[in-house]
Amino acid sequence: MSKLLLASVLAIGLVMPMQASAGEMSSVSLILQKLRTAMSSTKDFDELERAGMPRESVERMRRAMNIKIKQLTDEAVDLIRAL
Repeated sequence: MSKLLLASVLAIGLVMPMQASAGEMSSVSLILQKLRTAMSSTKDFDELERAGMPRESVERMRRAMNIKIKQLTDEAVDLIRAL
């Protein structure tokens, strides 16, 4: 998933309509926070490799995180569309 699309999802989350209930807004905020955290954790993988972790392990972790980021992005888009 492109960084532009992810940035768009995060931006959409910041300008959602005010008609949404507090519970809905809370759910979207939680998903967006998880998405931001997951995206920021991808920077650690290069550091792990430099510290001596085998490249194959780092790549496996990177692939798993990319899958998680895609799932969170899909969830965020679905929640935002539902609003």
